[in-house]
Amino acid sequence: MKKIFLTLVVVSSLFSCSKDEVNEPKSVESVKVNSQRVSEEVFGKVYYNQEGDLKLRIMRSVRDPKKISLVSAEDSKDYFLLRDAEALFVPASSKFDAYFLSKADKFMNTAERTPFIKKFNNILVLAASNGTAARLDIAKDLSYVELKGETDAIKFTKL
Repeated sequence: MKKIFLTLVVVSSLFSCSKDEVNEPKSVESVKVNSQRVSEEVFGKVYYNQEGDLKLRIMRSVRDPKKISLVSAEDSKDYFLLRDAEALFVPASSKFDAYFLSKADKFMNTAERTPFIKKFNNILVLAASNGTAARLDIAKDLSYVELKGETDAIKFTKL
């Protein structure tokens, strides 16, 4: 009987933990980093690029909530769509979050093929190809997003 009681005491002490350990709060930042998700506040906001007169909106994919889409705003001069991009989070800086976008569907309809539109298209092609990716930096304060290719970068500021 003493042996059984002693065994139970030893086993229960192995599995016991303090109340503080169980209810230890997790920081919001660590949850976001561990889940590799895009910040909820960025969805639906419109970002404007003065250089090319493009308006960009970041949307959650309808088909797969783990993927995102970049689309032109309704009143943009040119229409583009980068649909269902896989977004891989990479810790980069204390000022912004970086995501690599890949395996997306790309569509672009423009009135003119200006040098700016060509640069923008080249960045979108990287996100649409297998084996390559475009980088999307999102400011922590959501004041801007920057889309980057291998050599080019385009900054969009919040309207």
